[in-house]
Amino acid sequence: MDPATKGSRNVEGVNHASGSAGILNDTGSVAGNPTSMNQQIKNFEEVTLPDLEAQLGCKGNESLPNYIFVIGIGGNDYVFNYFLRKTFLKVSLERFTSYLISSLSKQLENLYNLGARKFVLTTIYPIGSSPMVNLNQPNCSDCSKALNVAAAVYNFHLKSLVEDIKPQMPGSNFVVVNTYDIVKDIIDNPASKGFSDTTNACCEVKSTEQGGTGVSCERGGQVCADRNSHVFVGICDQRCGGCGVAEIGGWFFWVSGFEKFLGLWVCGVA
Repeated sequence: MDPATKGSRNVEGVNHASGSAGILNDTGSVAGNPTSMNQQIKNFEEVTLPDLEAQLGCKGNESLPNYIFVIGIGGNDYVFNYFLRKTFLKVSLERFTSYLISSLSKQLENLYNLGARKFVLTTIYPIGSSPMVNLNQPNCSDCSKALNVAAAVYNFHLKSLVEDIKPQMPGSNFVVVNTYDIVKDIIDNPASKGFSDTTNACCEVKSTEQGGTGVSCERGGQVCADRNSHVFVGICDQRCGGCGVAEIGGWFFWVSGFEKFLGLWVCGVA
């Protein structure tokens, strides 16, 4: 979270998201030292919530129902965990996805118990179309397909989770944003959205064969002349706190609509 988001600024909302983080605690270590979803919730409970209560003069269970909790997470658990670590050799996609969904369910329950009532959940975007795949596996169409299949499986189970969990959370409201189709439409029809590059990251990213991580933007590296022309600003773009959805130029497709008129708590956008 941004250290500057405290005091009166806290009332407007806090972004707890962390680049390359996942639902699972060990996801994303290849890209740095991300703050997992569990730790993000802990930070919210131990740092943000007490500060908010002090600012508003009331308990969290009185104020939090008025806020929206936006949660977009899961893609990195496949990219940086299931596939990168070759977990797929030992664990089926369905089993891994079930574990992810079960873990996310507990995390949502934790937020609910703290007072959260309004949730916006995003599906995983077509992760097989990310610059990381194009850079590290340029001639592997099956790799791209496998990642997109994983995203589709997760998205199906995410929607089922909402149907199952809502009766267990009286007073809760859930909205699922179909990020997969939104981003796919941008990639398939970039010109209509003002983009011209759907393949490359705007920042310089070296593959492992070039001595880089194949994941992170090079510190001090070159950047494209017009970042607004790229669908993907970076493989891991820290300005929006995540890999994947947060990379999409402008992050315009759903967040902007909420920021204009609603308080916004953001946990786990990645």
